[in-house]
Amino acid sequence: MDKRENILFTDTFEVKDINKGGKVFDRVSRIDGRSQTHDMSLILDINSELYPVDAGDRFKLTLATSLSMGDGNKEQAAFGKGEANWREYVGGEERSLADDFDYVMFGRVYRYDDAGGSKVSAFVSFGGLLMCLEGDIRHLQNFVVGDTLYLLLAKLGNGAMAGVTGVSIIFPLDMVKTRLQNQKPINGKLPYSGGIDCFQKIVRTEGIKGLYRGLVPNLAGVTPEKAIKLAVNDIMRGILADRAGTTIDRLPVMQGALAGATAGLCQVIATNPMEIVKIQMQVAATTTTQSNGTAALASEVTAMGIVRHLGIRGLYRGTAATLLRDVPFSFIFFPLQALFAQKMHARLHGDLGKPSTLSVLAGSTVAGIVAAATVTPADVIKTRLQSSVQPVPAYRGLGDCARRIWAAEGPLAFFKGTVPRCLTTAPLFGIALMMYDMQQKILGW
Repeated sequence: MDKRENILFTDTFEVKDINKGGKVFDRVSRIDGRSQTHDMSLILDINSELYPVDAGDRFKLTLATSLSMGDGNKEQAAFGKGEANWREYVGGEERSLADDFDYVMFGRVYRYDDAGGSKVSAFVSFGGLLMCLEGDIRHLQNFVVGDTLYLLLAKLGNGAMAGVTGVSIIFPLDMVKTRLQNQKPINGKLPYSGGIDCFQKIVRTEGIKGLYRGLVPNLAGVTPEKAIKLAVNDIMRGILADRAGTTIDRLPVMQGALAGATAGLCQVIATNPMEIVKIQMQVAATTTTQSNGTAALASEVTAMGIVRHLGIRGLYRGTAATLLRDVPFSFIFFPLQALFAQKMHARLHGDLGKPSTLSVLAGSTVAGIVAAATVTPADVIKTRLQSSVQPVPAYRGLGDCARRIWAAEGPLAFFKGTVPRCLTTAPLFGIALMMYDMQQKILGW
């Protein structure tokens, strides 16, 4: 639970049903929800005009004794326990909890049912709109009949819009990165002397369209990939924060790393098929050959053609290398992002509240550079394994690929494409998390 004394309860809920027993009042929806961390059940009346919800929506619910960003003692001293007035508080210039939420109500605990077991129920009235929160007594033990509290809701998005936006902006850099990592000497000379040369040659020989080859399958895959990664990281941080007795924003670095690694592990389900199709389309213009040995047109290589050729098993070729890249990346990125974003916010705004959008962007970008550079060797191996053209004999796996790259090209080959990879991955995750943050603040979903 949150260490701040004014936070009674916080968790993420999913809307399971709306107005199950029929509509209660005009412009009021009664929602049935289930929490994702504490296994709590919720029945809550909300103003459907101010806060419309649909079945399947996810939202963060926080119950607090005050709207103070601190422990709430100062506010309680000013108004008296149970007599706080949210209008007076919000009217001031001081930042409050309400700034981080979409919907706020003020009410009073009027009933507390404890049958003597581990499950209890707390009932709160918000001017006639009712709430029943039921679950383990450990999470509801601080509720007292007659006390006042604030209910705060914030809708949570799925990360899909964030991922699509980021990928679309930086995809040309990803194309350059893949070409650099996959290039091999021809007559003793590499096709590209660097990132700028690679970019210029792609535009000159394939046109601007060539920079976006493989974008469609990447967009199709990035939606579930970013949704899985951001959602799993959020859920795991919530679980670990609860076990550590702290807030998500103050989660210890190692536990934040564990949450990130779990997210990276889960995302590979969507990442590997997307990556192998994208890579084979990206290198098609330079390496595609037909079975009779003649050069094939890059336009003849399609995403569906690659999928049919590879089959389900083939789509997961190089999974070990993908895991070797994505799990350490997430292990490094997510705790650093949270740390850098919080430090940046504190420097810019002088408080420890929820990081601003600019702070999220800056923190994500710096963390992305560090994480991307660190795992570039694994990304080089993955690109070679998943490329459509293999050496003779073909790579037999991750270890064989690594040994042969070292023997033929030296250790520096493992860092091919580091600069474009950093320029790709850092902005991608910076934009993705910034959009994720803005999506929740502005769009409300």
